[in-house]
Amino acid sequence: MAELLHHQVVHQILNQQGLNAPMIHHVCADKSVLGGIFAVMELVPGQTVFGLAPELHAKAVGESMATIHELDVRPIVESFRRAGVPDERFLDSFVRQKALGFFEEKTPWAADLMAWLRDHLPLDAENLAVIHGDYHGGNLMFKNGSLSGVLDWSFCISNPAVDLAHTMNDYLFLFPRLDGGCHLICGNRSWMGFFRLIKPSGL
Repeated sequence: MAELLHHQVVHQILNQQGLNAPMIHHVCADKSVLGGIFAVMELVPGQTVFGLAPELHAKAVGESMATIHELDVRPIVESFRRAGVPDERFLDSFVRQKALGFFEEKTPWAADLMAWLRDHLPLDAENLAVIHGDYHGGNLMFKNGSLSGVLDWSFCISNPAVDLAHTMNDYLFLFPRLDGGCHLICGNRSWMGFFRLIKPSGL
């Protein structure tokens, strides 16, 4: 219940900032209704970006991510704090340590890797961005030539490299058999190529 209520606040604030996060209208804790806790969320029109031609797919992913990363995070952070959301729920330094702690507990054989990540993951206070956490064509809705919604926000404020690495991993290893898959990750017309048209430095 608490997690869904947290997501309700996250979506509301992101939506107010123009980020196309669907509104969560109601969270119901009465398990007699559907057999468990559930939320009623806004229906987002359109189709996922996976349904688009490869170049349109790459353009939608790259340009929209870059636009999100260009946003000034200060008013967003202030909005979360005014809403009573503690920093440890969305600021990278807290979120990162919590995630690494989880993996250290679940995968003790990877302790050396976790230690390396603690030392090397980026956190540049001068280069923070809104991070989606799972940004790919399956979480982007598209209608009438534009993005109509961004789904499945993990959300935190962190270095843009966090989103870029996650998305690159998706397209290199999870979705390599997509129609036009190489087109999505290679060259100037790849999603990264479109990203750099808006954010040339990448990070």
